[in-house]
Amino acid sequence: METAWGESVFLVGDAPELGGWDLAHAVPMNPTDYPVWRAALELDTAHGTAFKLIKVDEQGSVTWQSGGNQTLPAGAREWAGSW
Repeated sequence: METAWGESVFLVGDAPELGGWDLAHAVPMNPTDYPVWRAALELDTAHGTAFKLIKVDEQGSVTWQSGGNQTLPAGAREWAGSW
């Protein structure tokens, strides 16, 4: 996934820490190492977590990651991937 100036990337998923699929509570990612976006958070992954990445432009239009949900398996400590 490529981003342009003014766009933001967020994580949203089924875990409460990821907003429970509510975009208003999605976790913002940081472009410190642009074009790599990162987020650090603590999740209760005892049962696994489903999530997607979303891109939001300056007008608030949302683009969802296509395909099935990403998954963080039970007990996982980190995830790295691309869109």
